Amino acid sequence: VPEFSIQVMGYMVSAFRAGAKYNNDPIHMYVMPHSPGNTPRDFRLSFYTVLAHGAKQINYFCASPDVVTRSENHIAVDDTPMWKAVHDLTHEAGVIEDYIMDGKVRPAQVGLLLSSVDELIGGMNNQNLAAHNNERKAIYYALRHAQVPVDFLTEDDVIDGLAKNYKVIYVTQRWMHSKALEALRKWTQAGGTTIALCGGGFLNEFNQENPEVNLFYGVKKQELKEDPNLDKWVPRKDPKDSKSERFTLLTKQDLPLYVPFDQATWGEGDAKVSAGLMVWKQILTPSDGKVAGTYKDGKPAIVEKQHGKGRAVLFGFLPGQAYLKSGLLIIPADRGSVDASSTHYLPTEMDKGLRAALVDVFLPKDFVRQIVCSEDLVETTCIDTIKLRKRLAVPLMNYTGNKIGKLTVKISGIKKASSIRSVEQGKLIAEFTDGYMTIELPLDITDMLLIDH
Repeated sequence: VPEFSIQVMGYMVSAFRAGAKYNNDPIHMYVMPHSPGNTPRDFRLSFYTVLAHGAKQINYFCASPDVVTRSENHIAVDDTPMWKAVHDLTHEAGVIEDYIMDGKVRPAQVGLLLSSVDELIGGMNNQNLAAHNNERKAIYYALRHAQVPVDFLTEDDVIDGLAKNYKVIYVTQRWMHSKALEALRKWTQAGGTTIALCGGGFLNEFNQENPEVNLFYGVKKQELKEDPNLDKWVPRKDPKDSKSERFTLLTKQDLPLYVPFDQATWGEGDAKVSAGLMVWKQILTPSDGKVAGTYKDGKPAIVEKQHGKGRAVLFGFLPGQAYLKSGLLIIPADRGSVDASSTHYLPTEMDKGLRAALVDVFLPKDFVRQIVCSEDLVETTCIDTIKLRKRLAVPLMNYTGNKIGKLTVKISGIKKASSIRSVEQGKLIAEFTDGYMTIELPLDITDMLLIDH
């Protein structure tokens, strides 16, 4: 309910895909049409988004009326639009399954790191202040809004050399396995870009400082400080106990009113940006790292260090939270069952300059987006099928909240196709120029391009 957007469904399935990839395991995902509660638009967005990121099995959980259900989950008898959505999506599953069931989501070149060490030692979960996970989600949103595909990587992936084809890796955790840090340093020297966000894995699997961490980021020392006003924004479960756990930070509910306790500024000229500090702040003392950004008092906020062909960049704060906050409205938090309610409205006015400073500036010069849409809040992926017939499915999820009269979709690397159609529009005509296949079509909420090579 309090998530930034239903787009978080893709975040979750991407995490599952990271675990399922080794043995090509199927992903089974709940996509719930329950009413009152969900809306037909968000139900449809959920359905296509989980398919886009690798789900093969869809579970409606309880698509039945309240008179026969055995739980609070049901569809109100008189909610005709939701019943129609269930009917339509079930029908569409039959149209697209030949392009989905044997297909795989195309690998990305940008990764978000997951740390089992961080989860075990930090004890973070959905019920407490999992600021690192909130930041990971924020960076995920920024990447997807920038039309950059993203995969999740584990510490073991990095240790075992499975990250060699990635160009950029984001690190959001406070704890990291020492072997992962060593492998990350070697990966960076070979040309990768590591971006750490307020934490950077300074602590290892023994809850001690990682031996190589200061050398990796180019700092002598660091100290993590908490927002002195954090109790006001994220209260403790026991207000009388200063050591009790905090509640979780609820993005749509808490960020709009959150007043940053400091500010960081970085970049030059038209690319200069600022971000308010929320939750944490790292006090950084550089050694051989270059200061790339400062706090209000002029002290280092961002430190960058070159390693061979690559670089490591350490943000001493959580810039992703500022990115999410920039797109949120200050409206009453509720559980409304309409698209305009705080539960369901789609944020669209995020700071594009800040997004570019978190994503675009770190992409290598030869980076080519798999798909480019004329509207950056239309999410897409590439699902490739090579068995029997070579096919490509391109799901289209419209997160603008409005119908798009003419959407231009450019897909790289396709020189010709024998058949092009979409679920909603039927047969389509494409142009093939400069290494891209270009298609134009209207888009309401969702659609999927079905391409035979």
